[in-house]
Amino acid sequence: MPLNPMFKTLIEFAGRKDWAWAAAVVQVESNWNPYAMGDSGLALGLFQMHPNFMADQFREYSDRGEMLILLSHDPFAQAEAFRRFWQRNSHLQVEDRLRVYHYGPTGAEKLKDQADPDPDKYVARVKAAYLKFQEN
Repeated sequence: MPLNPMFKTLIEFAGRKDWAWAAAVVQVESNWNPYAMGDSGLALGLFQMHPNFMADQFREYSDRGEMLILLSHDPFAQAEAFRRFWQRNSHLQVEDRLRVYHYGPTGAEKLKDQADPDPDKYVARVKAAYLKFQEN
């Protein structure tokens, strides 16, 4: 699947060597809509990030709520947050990184003991998108 030139720089920035994983997450999370809003109303943008996730990735701004709100709406800040998350969790297998990204650390931990560790097939959908990006 070819990348839209408008998002190519952003995705390469987010993923660097793992750009196809970043692109796959965006494909599944927002279908490339930078204005997307999650069902709960909290997840925003291309990467569908919650403000708490942004606060965790940008700890240097944790005491500046207004800055975190601005960062939450910025596609490049989201790309940087994804890059930081992906790098900080590089000790995990890709599937586990994706679960932690999507379900949060607590949710991902709870899913480990279930018969189906990916109840909404999130990891499978991201992996399928990843393979399409790898083809190009």
